[in-house]
Amino acid sequence: MKRFLKFVKLSPTMVEGEIVEWKVQEGQPYKNGDVLFSAQTDKSIVEFNAIDDGIIRKILKGPHSVCRVGDPIAIATDEVSEDITALIDEFEKGQQSVQTPSAPIESKEKVTVQESMPTATMMAEPEFHFAPPLENLAQVQGGTDSFATPFAKHLADEQGRDLRGVKGSGYQGMVTAKDVEKAPSLQYAKIRSKTPLEAKPGSYTTIPLTPMRKAIAKRLQQSKQFIPHFYVTHVVETAKLMETRQQLKDFGIECTVNDFILRATALALREHPEVNSGFDAKNQAIVRFLTVDISVAVSIPEGLITPIVRVADYKSLEELSKEVKFLAKKAKEGTLKPEEYQGGSFTLSNLGMYGIESFMPIINPPQAAILGVGGAIKGEMRLTLAADHRVVDGADAAKFLSTMKKLLENPALLIL
Repeated sequence: MKRFLKFVKLSPTMVEGEIVEWKVQEGQPYKNGDVLFSAQTDKSIVEFNAIDDGIIRKILKGPHSVCRVGDPIAIATDEVSEDITALIDEFEKGQQSVQTPSAPIESKEKVTVQESMPTATMMAEPEFHFAPPLENLAQVQGGTDSFATPFAKHLADEQGRDLRGVKGSGYQGMVTAKDVEKAPSLQYAKIRSKTPLEAKPGSYTTIPLTPMRKAIAKRLQQSKQFIPHFYVTHVVETAKLMETRQQLKDFGIECTVNDFILRATALALREHPEVNSGFDAKNQAIVRFLTVDISVAVSIPEGLITPIVRVADYKSLEELSKEVKFLAKKAKEGTLKPEEYQGGSFTLSNLGMYGIESFMPIINPPQAAILGVGGAIKGEMRLTLAADHRVVDGADAAKFLSTMKKLLENPALLIL
């Protein structure tokens, strides 16, 4: 029997994905349960296992192909002698129809449009146009040999100056002795670009969004557009925190500042359940999470993912430290399981390791709050809570950050 192998839904939120690698080649047989290919979903890299026996006769979508759920990606048969010409033709016709859609047929029936208030789902994203590259602007030059008199070159060597790119005042633009003082020093020449610029000013290239970047863009745009964010910032003194961390390190216990913050966040959420909440937009209801499951933002080359530390308030500082490192490693390898990144009651995002003083994070829906952490600069660290005003009041946010401040400025409480 000949058939299409179709791109299946590899995660609950998946609409499309990118094929990373085929594990079988054309003409190779496979068994039920064999891994056929791996794909990058909107969250992680997932392997697809065969659900029957067969032979891969033709791969229709190779590595780096972005496929929607249900798209044909290969042709399989039970016997190597089966003719697959008809399936190849069907696939190619389908591709042509996608690339050149037919014009819509005008209906003769009268359509009645009911006037109503515009809804958020009807709003289309505006198109912002990029200015074209400039054609006539003179190019920036550099790295060309100088056209100079022997004496000018001698003076430049003595004074440690670079004559390349200097416009001379002599015959036919020759650099003379009086032009040497206009030349930059050799030290400056070392750090400036010496490669002639070939691109036109304003030139650009486009990079297609990966499935993960598309998911991030859509989710965060919707979050900022539809959730009434408000922000509260508190300053934490870090002297005792750094001292306690060093004491643990002296006894062979390695904990990062982020581990302390995670522990403090878990305990503060237990004390302030109104922040450990979400919003059900469909039913217009507040959701109170019964467990503290913290999503920890992890940066990976493809974008951002938030593995979840479950029941974080029941775990010690060292347990949290080990679990975060384990989850971060899996996130960067693209091997997180769906249950390790789907859900969560609150998000923690720390940019302190990059020297950022503070920032305003975007809420990860359907959660109602996210904590943005800046670096410990001059003995102070800024915590910024972004909260959904439909769920969390300003006083609730302030009380939560006050508890965070108390715990982080008295870090012995976090070791208990």
